[in-house]
Amino acid sequence: MNDETTVFALALGLQGTPWEVQEINLDAPNKKLTLRLGFARGSRFPHPQTGELLSVHDTLERTWRHMNFFQFACEIAAPLPRVGCGGVEGPPVQAVHVPWARPGSGFSLLFEAMMVVLCKSGMTVQETARILGEWPKRVWRALVPVVDQAMEQLDLSATKVLCIDETSTRKGHNYITVASDPRAVSVVAADGTTRHRARVVAVTEGRDSKAVGEVKAFLAQHQCPAEQIDTVVKDMSAAYEKGVQEHFPQAERVVDFFHVVKLVGEGFDDVRKREHRENPELFAGSLWAWRKREDNLTDEEAQIRSRLLKCRYLQTGRACMILEAFREIFQIPDLAELEMRLHEWYRWARRSQISEMKKAALTVKAHFKELLAFARTRLSNAAAEALNGLIQTAKRKSRGFRDPRHFRAIIFLLGGNLHFDLPDPFPTPTLNPQ
Repeated sequence: MNDETTVFALALGLQGTPWEVQEINLDAPNKKLTLRLGFARGSRFPHPQTGELLSVHDTLERTWRHMNFFQFACEIAAPLPRVGCGGVEGPPVQAVHVPWARPGSGFSLLFEAMMVVLCKSGMTVQETARILGEWPKRVWRALVPVVDQAMEQLDLSATKVLCIDETSTRKGHNYITVASDPRAVSVVAADGTTRHRARVVAVTEGRDSKAVGEVKAFLAQHQCPAEQIDTVVKDMSAAYEKGVQEHFPQAERVVDFFHVVKLVGEGFDDVRKREHRENPELFAGSLWAWRKREDNLTDEEAQIRSRLLKCRYLQTGRACMILEAFREIFQIPDLAELEMRLHEWYRWARRSQISEMKKAALTVKAHFKELLAFARTRLSNAAAEALNGLIQTAKRKSRGFRDPRHFRAIIFLLGGNLHFDLPDPFPTPTLNPQ
């Protein structure tokens, strides 16, 4: 081999293998570089199933897309050997595994590594394909198997807490269920403190009890039996409630506190809207006086709120006090006092004669046990909602996903903390000796 072929052989990691770079063709007008690989006559290759070194049965001409070489699209071409005897006494004839590419892939390992890095950085598959000079469909065909292979290596044996949330795949009623572990990844901050970060542990289609069952099955496949889950955090969905009772009966159920506060807040907002329609002049300019927390009000907004609170015939003021009292209850550190105050709040809301707040209070009562579990554990879907923000951003940038497999691959890529058995496509930085 000459110097040029030796350099490319080293770059492809061909040392110690029968493979060698035999020819380098540079097509400058079409901006294409082709590396022609081959092997010496009489070379023997390990069988994919048995690992036995066998002579070549025949070859198939194959090409693999490789990393760009400067401004040139690079391609690897080689006769792919097949080994085996094809009879009943020996292993079947199969194509061998090459050191530069994954079996069945039309891309080199380095090219797939670059695809993963670009998509993981927040780029859409369409943007990644444009940068790499490929068709988006070809990128998807390579990306999904790479993510699936990394998912097979997931070890969820340490998972004990599960957050279950839903997200939409596109406009309409197409939903998937995303299960995450809120404390899966430990990150040491600059000040030396250790913080926990959530990661996605399962993604299934739908948002019903069947989806929860599929989450259970996925966890079981990755060293996490259902009996190991001791806490499940979820919203107030009846379908999720049923699914958790069926598939994780031993787990303590925790309702997401922010969903409950949102429910009570929506009850108050319905009261405000109703009375605003009845008294438009009285409520003029009062929107943010109600929407903001009391300690965030400006002087003018505080005066507007105070004026409306003094109107005893209005229900908005009483509904606002019910909402604020509900928030304050969960700041009480003593659990016994918190439970007593929560029962008192329920009786107050039910006697308020405000239909919207009475309805919200009934829903709160139905989830008393889960709310008290939140007060004790302080677990919520906040980490899951943060992951959902990343997921929704990716969905908006991609204009939705028609294929659920594509969406699942992107979700695990962004939030699964996966380990990819791929080479690093970037050079290692060196320190300046000066």
